[in-house]
Amino acid sequence: MKKILFTLFVFPFTIFAQNKPKVVVGIVVDQMCYEYLYRFQSNFGKDGFNRFLQKGMNCRNTLYNYVPTYTGPGHASIYTGTTPSNHGIVGNEWFESSSNKVVNCIEDKNVQTVGSDSKNGQASPLRLKTYTITDQLKMTYPNAKVISVSHKDRGAVLPGGHLSDGSYWYDNTTGTFISSTYYKKQLPEWIQQFNKANNADSYGHTWELLLEANKYQSKDESPYEVVLSGKNAPTFPYNFKEMGGGKINYKQFVYSPFANSLLTDLAIQAIQNEGIGQDKQTDFLCVSYSTPDIVGHAFGPYSLEIEDLYYRLDRELSKLLGHLEKRFGKDEFIRKAGITE
Repeated sequence: MKKILFTLFVFPFTIFAQNKPKVVVGIVVDQMCYEYLYRFQSNFGKDGFNRFLQKGMNCRNTLYNYVPTYTGPGHASIYTGTTPSNHGIVGNEWFESSSNKVVNCIEDKNVQTVGSDSKNGQASPLRLKTYTITDQLKMTYPNAKVISVSHKDRGAVLPGGHLSDGSYWYDNTTGTFISSTYYKKQLPEWIQQFNKANNADSYGHTWELLLEANKYQSKDESPYEVVLSGKNAPTFPYNFKEMGGGKINYKQFVYSPFANSLLTDLAIQAIQNEGIGQDKQTDFLCVSYSTPDIVGHAFGPYSLEIEDLYYRLDRELSKLLGHLEKRFGKDEFIRKAGITE
């Protein structure tokens, strides 16, 4: 399936503002098809995707000048502004002749996991050959804060760049967020507390339709959809606790919309606990929603699962933007927004 990255770059002030922006928020929705903006628009609220369409810049005639459009190359291209031949992330994985093996784009065996005993934290921007916009911000203003969060390791590592103050991603063995020793030796206290209170076990267990059934365009079952473990058919509802035999299967949790809710809450906690936007230097928060990609691969772009997921994600964007607006002020937040496919 062709991978699409839907990108929202949110700037709190107009680019012509005399004062520096307090914070820049980069939001990536992994594998989002551009048509979803219009196919699902009637069921979107006014403060999520429609807010960008009505108050932002909508780039409707854009092209990818590279292949393949996978998660790794996509995130690296968005945040470096160049192509894989320059930034070095030519795929999610590739054969490395120097080591005579296939390597992952963010794999780094020289670092260790921070936050769990798994090996899912052995990651860094080691193979990223160029600077990101977040790196340029840190080099220009060393006191600027850069925080990057995602479900996927590459969705957190690549946007945060080489100089990130903290990049965190979901660990499918623990249901919590981790990092690597490339960034720090232990998780900040606020992340530790977040993991205790906000984790895969603490969110909703049953995925039912958000809206009334007659409001959906898609059908509930297709012969091409994946049947998740613990289910007999790819149909609603999905009780993830029941499917896991009485406990949450952390690997399957990212197939649920609750994973997006978890990431939104982590981003909000990062804003509150990292002091983002609280001094005179511009800060940068990177948020990459990976669950749409995972669900898209499993069920397809015309599935009822993907349609409901986007209605729920629309509410998550509204929640995140609402928090930013409340924290930084309505008139000082969204004045310039960009959407690109």
